[in-house]
Amino acid sequence: ASQNNQLLFPKPVLIRNSVDKHDFIESLERVCLISKVLRPNTEWVFVKVTNIEFFVTKLPGVAIGSFVELPQHLLKNKGLLSLTKDKRGKPYMDRKCFFRCLALLQNTPLNGLERVTNKLLKHYCVKASITEFGGVFLEQLEDISRIFSISINVYTQEGNRCTDLVFRSTLDCDKVLNLNLYEDHFSYIKDLSLYSNSFRCQKCDKIWSHSGNFHRHIKTCDARVKEFYGNGTFSVKPTIFDELESVGIQVPKEERNFPFLAAFDIECMIKGTDRQNTDKIEYSAEHELVSISVCSNVEGFKKPKCFVLAEEGQQKKLVKDMLDYLLQISETSAFILREKFADVLEQLQNSHLLDKFEAYLNQLPVLSFNGARYDLKVLRSELVPLLTELDSVKFVIKKGAGYMVIATEELKFLDATYYIAPGFNYESFLKAYGAKQTKSFFPYEYLDCLVKLDSKEFPSYPAFYSSLKNCNVLEPPVNSSVTKSDAKVIGMKRYNELKTMFNLKNWSMRDYLIFYNNLDVEPFVKALENMSSYYTDRHVDLFKDAVSAPGIAERIAFKTLKEDETFFLFNKKNKDLVKLFRNNLVGGPAIIFDRFQEEGKTNIRHDPSNPCCARIKGFDANALYLKCMAEECPCGIYLRRQAINGFIKEYPSNQSYAATHWLSFIEDKEKIHIQHARNGSEYQVGAKKIQVDGY
Repeated sequence: ASQNNQLLFPKPVLIRNSVDKHDFIESLERVCLISKVLRPNTEWVFVKVTNIEFFVTKLPGVAIGSFVELPQHLLKNKGLLSLTKDKRGKPYMDRKCFFRCLALLQNTPLNGLERVTNKLLKHYCVKASITEFGGVFLEQLEDISRIFSISINVYTQEGNRCTDLVFRSTLDCDKVLNLNLYEDHFSYIKDLSLYSNSFRCQKCDKIWSHSGNFHRHIKTCDARVKEFYGNGTFSVKPTIFDELESVGIQVPKEERNFPFLAAFDIECMIKGTDRQNTDKIEYSAEHELVSISVCSNVEGFKKPKCFVLAEEGQQKKLVKDMLDYLLQISETSAFILREKFADVLEQLQNSHLLDKFEAYLNQLPVLSFNGARYDLKVLRSELVPLLTELDSVKFVIKKGAGYMVIATEELKFLDATYYIAPGFNYESFLKAYGAKQTKSFFPYEYLDCLVKLDSKEFPSYPAFYSSLKNCNVLEPPVNSSVTKSDAKVIGMKRYNELKTMFNLKNWSMRDYLIFYNNLDVEPFVKALENMSSYYTDRHVDLFKDAVSAPGIAERIAFKTLKEDETFFLFNKKNKDLVKLFRNNLVGGPAIIFDRFQEEGKTNIRHDPSNPCCARIKGFDANALYLKCMAEECPCGIYLRRQAINGFIKEYPSNQSYAATHWLSFIEDKEKIHIQHARNGSEYQVGAKKIQVDGY
């Protein structure tokens, strides 16, 4: 850097949230550049600023708990306890401000604050496996809220007592810990109504005078939702192999799929809980992670491996062991693929596609069955911090409370249930995709503590009862072909077979847990391979091209389109059509039956003058969707005719319909591809991005 460079600020600016960013931008706008220029003498004249350089340093996290001098508007706030100094006036330097606030939430008197604070801190360190405490990070508050079963809200307040919410935990509990954050210090908000005159939404800048209305608003505020309108026609995003083909690199069709994958499954101890029930939720038990099985189709990792909890509270180590093993599998698969595509990588040297193709080779799909709603939610508190430490998280896709995708540079966590029709259980999935092995049976509610894993005695038959399913898991469901007594006989037969195997192999319950957990992943990998092969034959790279069944359907549907069949997008000029179509969509269940009918007793339409029902038939209206999809759909360019404009033809864009129609004709005649407004968007030339009619 040149010695003539001048600093705009005397020290680096810490940006932790959107409020800090907003303040930083405002401070930039207030800067007087002329005053920042140091001239050797008055003969030098300021002309202009040629460039400004920003140095951004990504911090892994800043611990909160430092001593700070609070401004007067916070010190005089009657709804706030500052907690900067002890009762003797000595500043707190131990970074325990969060736990002092938590102690106050539990109605701890100020003279007994330190004892309860240390007790709460010790409990947190044990649960979070922390050996050396250095303060609390904002990123840890979500986990802390679950450890102590509280909701946490963190606010910052300006001098005019206008308040911003900087953090809100997702856990909804009766106990709510409200905190004020100033620089790196938490203060306890004892009364929200006294603490703030107004609350500002960071998304839409609306101001609320009541905290209840404010919190109700931020749950539904969509001010930051951005709507994007395309131009031209819709086209499916090209795969990496399509992009390679566009630069002249040909990869055989049969090799255009990612051949490797891994699968995992978890098991939990079901423990009793002392969590307080709410009006809407009744807590019956807590699920604590006890084992994870991993299997893959990568050479050297084809046998399932099970990781079992060694000690109570060591779930973080268990998840780390699993993650390290998955990273080994990913590295091995990437090495094999780099050798396989060595010639392609060589051709891509100095190409903009090199990084993209390497990213494709390096990322291993990792699948679970119903993991989005269970496995990943159980692992979340341990897995997400570990992935964050690796600093390789690329994106996360959530659907409701479930995780559809968690993607890092090396791994891509997916859920197989998003690729199949609703209602299929694990056993049906294995059967549908040709996996011969099936899962076994486990006494879930028997395992409520780690000590039982050392037991050499097989659990009793009643131990396999599940209160969730309201039946013994060894017994098949009772139906028209299986009576209750038949189910009991089948259940006892299964029990005796498992008990005999357990005794013959001289197992402990730890060995049986490993056997059971491994049975959940080995056949799963085989079924996933068969599923992937099915779609490979249809030129879809299943776990790379899509994350759910609609994504697969989109790719297959667009492969069947003829060249002249296109779907025009609603552009910004016609965005009102989007709202018009959405508002006119109707749907819901087709209720074509009465609530109760009985053959020979109830009258048709419940009218005594009508005859009794002779037969009852049920109809499933699901096929209506397939019927509609099989019909011819409108495609091509759309026209508008509005009364306000005298019903004249209005095309979606200003491009000449005749010109683009002629270009399409030339495409078909000469058997070439011409890029224009009707089949995507116009090609842009040069630095000024000048649009050309056809390219």
